[in-house]
Formats: sequence, structure tokens, C-alpha cells
Amino acid sequence: HQVRLRGRRAGAPGTLVPAAAALSVWVDPYRPWAELSVERGGVLANGSDVGAAPQDLAFSWSEDGGPYSDFGAERFRSMADLEGVRRLSVRAPDPAGNVSRPVTIDLGSVRARRR
Repeated sequence: HQVRLRGRRAGAPGTLVPAAAALSVWVDPYRPWAELSVERGGVLANGSDVGAAPQDLAFSWSEDGGPYSDFGAERFRSMADLEGVRRLSVRAPDPAGNVSRPVTIDLGSVRARRR
């Protein structure tokens, strides 16, 4: 979208600027998409968004339904660090403030398949 703006001094109607300045605005109504995969001895978070490159997404983690961490660059959680955790969830925001739906993986099932 492009918005054209003109300004004036507050309370002084005769000071309206004759030329309008153009401002481009991009509206992103779509939430990003997140996924979890098991690889290299851990869990990897990936995602995509129409307004951000995949490498620019941040992630927030929750263990066993607990509170989510702050959003950060951490994309990989090792199985050693997740010892005792049964369910791991992740979500991702985009630059517009939209947040993906949480994605959850059952680590108990993952561990059982590896035995």
C-alpha cells in the first residue's frame, strides 16, 4: 500500500504543505509457519513467512506444557538437554507481530523409536 501525507503546523490551517510525501506500507495479515524435526541427535525448529526469510525467524520453546521462553535465535535443542522432557513445543513470530500456531513433538515416542 502507498499512503500520501501532507502536513501543517498544529492550529495553523494556512501552513498546509502543498506537496504530499509518499510512504509505502506493507500489511502482513498472515502468521508464519513453524515445524519441528528430529535430526542430528536433537530437535530442529524451522519455519517460513511471507515477510521474513527463514533464517530471520526467532523461536520460543515450551517444555511439557510449561510457559514459553522468550523469542530467540535458538533453533536446535539436543536430546541430551531435553532429558526427562516428554513434549516439546515451538512457535515463531514474524516482523509484523503475527505468531505461528504452536507445534508440538512427543519426545517419548521419538525415544521409543530409537531403541
